[in-house]
Amino acid sequence: MTRTTGWLLVSLSAILIPAGPLSAQERGELRAEALFKQGNEAYSKGDFAAAEKAYRDIVGLGIRNWHVYYNLGNACFRNHEIGNAILFYEKALRLEPGDVDARENLHFASLRIRDRIPPDSTPFLIALLSRGVNLLSLEQVTRIFLVTYLVAMAALSAWIALRRTRWSALVGGLAGALLLSALTAGGWMVLQDRSRNATDEAIILSEKLDVYSGPGSDNTLLASVHEGTKVRVHARRDPWIQVTLPDGRSGWLLGEALGVI
Repeated sequence: MTRTTGWLLVSLSAILIPAGPLSAQERGELRAEALFKQGNEAYSKGDFAAAEKAYRDIVGLGIRNWHVYYNLGNACFRNHEIGNAILFYEKALRLEPGDVDARENLHFASLRIRDRIPPDSTPFLIALLSRGVNLLSLEQVTRIFLVTYLVAMAALSAWIALRRTRWSALVGGLAGALLLSALTAGGWMVLQDRSRNATDEAIILSEKLDVYSGPGSDNTLLASVHEGTKVRVHARRDPWIQVTLPDGRSGWLLGEALGVI
């Protein structure tokens, strides 16, 4: 199922564009809107290759939109490109971590991965923190921070005005709690921003990729990983990349077959 929302603001901006030559950004937005519609129509007709091309062309315009990534993941899955499907579902969840459809589709696509590498054990508190950080999107967390900060400032102003009255302690306590909440939301926002812009995770896109002990095929072969496996990137020595596999083992593989999330 494709997503048809997410371009309302683009449509409105197109309506409100004044007479005269369009800017490069406005032309790009109009082009993206047309491609999105084209991709949805192709997908609904079962032409998944055409749909994938349309969505990829939007990405090629430099647009990062979770609806586009989600639809592109669906088109890739229909085209039996499991690695690319997982990659774009992951990209969608980076931008909208609370999207249930993208998470369910990612889980379903992951069942097609040939590798069944048991993940390295993660401490419970770290795993719980990771889930909490991705509970809401960056935009939602930013709104929470702004609201709590503004209300905290208002409460602090009220405390200053009332500090010689009997309400001083109550208002002061409320202001302190709100400031603490704003600081917590601010930290959450920073973690979300780092998570969204992280480039240290990637998906194997080729059918099979060998992992060596060093940057070169003359080194010891450590393992072979297959399409769809997620790895963590550590270092680059073109065309080789040092990665950590899900089970914690580290090695080098050819980076041209990786899709960075």
